[in-house]
Amino acid sequence: MNTHKYPAAAAYYWVMMEKLASHPGSEKYKKPLHRLADDAKADENRDKICMRAVAEWNPHPDATGTSCDEYPFAKTRESGGQSLSSGKLCVQMYDDKNTGLLQLDSNYPYPTWNEICGRAAVPAKQNTSAGGDVGRFTSEVRLLDNDAYFVQTGFETCDIKSVCNIG
Repeated sequence: MNTHKYPAAAAYYWVMMEKLASHPGSEKYKKPLHRLADDAKADENRDKICMRAVAEWNPHPDATGTSCDEYPFAKTRESGGQSLSSGKLCVQMYDDKNTGLLQLDSNYPYPTWNEICGRAAVPAKQNTSAGGDVGRFTSEVRLLDNDAYFVQTGFETCDIKSVCNIG
């Protein structure tokens, strides 16, 4: 993940890996994601977590963008869409245009961190470009259905309890 090109997306994925009890995609916790090669199932996952969100999703007004980004990704076996009916059951976050920091969305209940997924309001360019990079990576390394992989965000040396600046 290119932290400089996609700071909001990368920070969001890293927070999800650190804070969710399942630590999806984290090499540190030895919890890889597993590729889902079924495009129809991935579309269904995305629809449950984000696309239906148009009717139920109310991103914070200070968000830098209103593109719905889900983690774990729709094309993974760990996607919230695999078992949930709605993204409102995920941790809700947004990239704050006023502070430049990733924030919990106060429009939703405070998370327990036992949720299995997150969704965040991020700039559309970061969402689609970061997702495209992940898709190209899985193709380039020839990941097959159910193959495991870890997500690297550039924040791996940070401490979740402090603000981390990437140089």
